[in-house]
Amino acid sequence: MRTIKVNPGNLLRRLCFPVVLLFGINFCNAQIYISCVGDSITYGAGVSNPSVDGYPARLQKLLGTNYVVRNWGVSGTTLLKQGDSPYWNTSYYQLSHVIYGTVAPNIVIIMLGSNDSKPQNWVYGTNYVPNYLGLIASYVTNKYLPNPRILICTPPPIGVTSVDPFQTAVTEDATCFGGWSVSTAYFASLAKTVGVHFVRP
Repeated sequence: MRTIKVNPGNLLRRLCFPVVLLFGINFCNAQIYISCVGDSITYGAGVSNPSVDGYPARLQKLLGTNYVVRNWGVSGTTLLKQGDSPYWNTSYYQLSHVIYGTVAPNIVIIMLGSNDSKPQNWVYGTNYVPNYLGLIASYVTNKYLPNPRILICTPPPIGVTSVDPFQTAVTEDATCFGGWSVSTAYFASLAKTVGVHFVRP
């Protein structure tokens, strides 16, 4: 059995700081729109009421009314286009680019990868980074609001009963990231390469 460890409190603390740092608390009273893109962890599977207890809902409470946080998480989805349930093929993928009308997100938070690590999906693992770059590019080139701030998050670590494919995919020495996990080093390196913000778990 595969187990995934999630610490919502840590995730929220890590997300709030860069969001407020980028846009401030009030931002001249203009509303800041945030799209949370991901799988079941973003959606809030496993909590009694995702619309209240999911991390996007809790982030909304922490940030206040000057921010509008939208949950575009879809359970079971992969970042890999060749995965068994690609996020790219969902209606939420489209909606995450345009909140409503012509209103596009100022900030995009992406956390995808846990389902990609399943053996049947990771056979296409060499496409993971190219597909990730493509996903980021789809927001960067958004015609309604290009170049939003993008934060990528390390997918929650997989339990000891499974092998984390990102351990073998990373090329950098994990020690250069202050002793974080190899998975974290993988995504920190990806963020640095692309020039987006990285949220440490």
